[in-house]
Amino acid sequence: MSIVIIAVMMTAALQTVSQSNLMQFRMLERARAQELARLLTNEILPLAYQEPVSAISFGAEAGETRATFDDVDDYNGLSESPLTYRDATAMGLPGPATWRRTVTVVWVDPSTLADASPQVESGAKKITVTVYHRGFAAATLSTIRTNAP
Repeated sequence: MSIVIIAVMMTAALQTVSQSNLMQFRMLERARAQELARLLTNEILPLAYQEPVSAISFGAEAGETRATFDDVDDYNGLSESPLTYRDATAMGLPGPATWRRTVTVVWVDPSTLADASPQVESGAKKITVTVYHRGFAAATLSTIRTNAP
């Protein structure tokens, strides 16, 4: 009888350790995903609010690559896997094909920060970077960029 009790207790203890390890892995995964979202956001924010030339267009212009993006909305629609730096060098993450980042840029109403409807120039843009790991959203970071000097 005591062997059965010990076996049940050992099984419960091993399941607890296993769940603890899984939770630690997920916390580390989320922390890494948050840092990857911050890295891309920090790459985007210093750029101009809109095209530095007089013709205003939303999104990347023909022939532009990430290395030549010159304003924040050029990143709209960016989706990358495996992850790279702006100069296209690999980040060197373990399991590189399991990571993906996407970017959306939309105009927002500056007074409410809700998506502008219709999507027209409002003086404020919301930049959202989402990092996926193994197909699941592990982190999302949104920030507002205005055309204020």
